[in-house]
Amino acid sequence: MTRRLPHIPVDIHDEHRHLRRLLGQIAAVLSAGQAPRATMASHFCDLRDQIARHFDHEEDGGFFHAELEEAPWLHERANTLLEQHPQFLAMLDDLCSVAQCGADSREWWDEIATLFDSFMRQFSQHEEDENTLMQDALSRDVGAED
Repeated sequence: MTRRLPHIPVDIHDEHRHLRRLLGQIAAVLSAGQAPRATMASHFCDLRDQIARHFDHEEDGGFFHAELEEAPWLHERANTLLEQHPQFLAMLDDLCSVAQCGADSREWWDEIATLFDSFMRQFSQHEEDENTLMQDALSRDVGAED
């Protein structure tokens, strides 16, 4: 009997690639330290909207649904990751607000760079934890058939 492996939708991989590209573009603009305030606000608000859509896909039976059907022992870890989503959206809301309302100054650049760096570190860890969860589901599933 062949056991069905969990399926990770291609569009989720595309979303991850797109988000990494967008995060890299924002990081490059921040490191250059030169962009109009409105441009930065637009970048952060666009990022927030795209990450919100990505989280919706993960939460609404997309990314985790099939994997958890095949690996129910991972529910607690998956729920912990899903519960982090509002925190990331709040961080991006703060970034949007600071970018929209701040004065275009060195202090403003430093503040948004610090906020973005904090977001990036935590979000990168979150994405790494999701990948580990999916690998654990695959390895446990494949290992069960050995």
